[in-house]
Amino acid sequence: REDKITRITQLSGQITSHVPFELRLSGFNVLRSIRFYFIYFMRTDIVKINTSSACTHFHRNSNIMGNNPFSFAFKAGEKYPEVCVDMATSGVAFGKCKDLAKRGKEIPSGWMLDKDGNDTTKLEDCFMMTPMAGHKGFGIAFVVELFATLLSGGVLSPDINNQDLTDTPELSSQCFACFNISAFRDLKEFQETAENYIDRLHELPMKEGAAKYPGEIEYTNKKINEKEGVVLPETLVDDLIGLGKEFNINGEFLKETVTDRQ
Repeated sequence: REDKITRITQLSGQITSHVPFELRLSGFNVLRSIRFYFIYFMRTDIVKINTSSACTHFHRNSNIMGNNPFSFAFKAGEKYPEVCVDMATSGVAFGKCKDLAKRGKEIPSGWMLDKDGNDTTKLEDCFMMTPMAGHKGFGIAFVVELFATLLSGGVLSPDINNQDLTDTPELSSQCFACFNISAFRDLKEFQETAENYIDRLHELPMKEGAAKYPGEIEYTNKKINEKEGVVLPETLVDDLIGLGKEFNINGEFLKETVTDRQ
């Protein structure tokens, strides 16, 4: 809860953790605390990255690095209250692959590799994910491992448990950091400069559509959802109805409202 968040008033603060608890939605968590600070968060994860795509001295079936997601967030004034970079260091999050498979849609080539290091579009054959931006993505994943695991004394990525095991702690490690912006420069000036930079970003000539800052799509959708409600994917609705039946709860009402929103 926000009222329990420690307010750091020094130049900066950083916490590392390797206690066995689950912390997902890293972008959501950093956005809770950006009123006066620049926040970043890193964590190790079990979904493996194919190291051979980045470093040729590894065997094709090596998967020593997790997809190690990270988030950075700050407030660019009242005009842009939630600027957030939130991503895994694999080309796409493994959850994206699972979602496509669940909806019966094809998973694009180049996202996953099988146990022999060959490209696959079948979720059941996925042994590892490919890193974003080749060797550069692998390098970023390594840095996340450094901050989250090596500093905290936690369990290395290849040794943590599968995140899908509900009865076993994943043992992932985390790193949280908070920078007091006013310790570097005037907070108002920082936010005005950030606003100006994003305004210029929006003015860039694009072949289609308009340039967007990191987190803009999510923030726009959030404001729409606050007014009109959250659109649940059909596959999730079916799962919730099925879960309700296990507890004698009729969830058919979830299908009563149909919308064209995606």
